[in-house]
Amino acid sequence: MVVVSSSSSGTVRAGAWGLLRVARQELPGVPLVAVEILPGPAATVRQELLEAAAAAAWRLGAAEEEELQLEHKGSQQQVLVRRVVRHHAATALGAACAGCTGGALLPWAAGGSFLVSGGLGGLGLVSALALREAGATSLALLSRSGAARAGRSAQLLEELRAGPGD
Repeated sequence: MVVVSSSSSGTVRAGAWGLLRVARQELPGVPLVAVEILPGPAATVRQELLEAAAAAAWRLGAAEEEELQLEHKGSQQQVLVRRVVRHHAATALGAACAGCTGGALLPWAAGGSFLVSGGLGGLGLVSALALREAGATSLALLSRSGAARAGRSAQLLEELRAGPGD
C-alpha cells in the first residue's frame, strides 16, 4: 500500500500516484493500493490507514479492480479509477488511415510541422524519425541539454538530419 498525505505538494502526490500506476503495469501479480489521507495525530492517521486499507481490500476483492486509487479524508472516501492503457497507434488509426494516400501511417502527419519535447533523447529521436517517415516536413526538437548523447542517439540525430525537410 502506498500512502500519500494530502498535505503533500501536488507534484509529490502526482509522482506517487504515477509511480504506483506504472508499478501496477510492471508487476501485474502484486496487488498495489494507493491511499491519500489527511495529516493529523499519529493515532488518527493509524486509524484512517486501517479503515482505508480495509475499504480498499474490500473494493479490490468485490470489484476485481486492479487500479483503485482511494482518497480517505476523515469520514469521506472517494474511489478513483484511472487507467493506464496500452495503445497501439497502427490499430487505433487503421480505420482513419483507410483513406490515406501514399501509405502514410499517421494521416495528420503528412506535410505538417511538429515540436518534439525531449527531442534529443532516445525516444524523442525515434519519435521524430517516425514523424519524418510519416510525412512530416518540419520538425523542431527541444532538449534541456541541447545535445544528443553519444552512441545510438547521435546516430539517430545524424539519420534525421540526413533526411528531407527542415
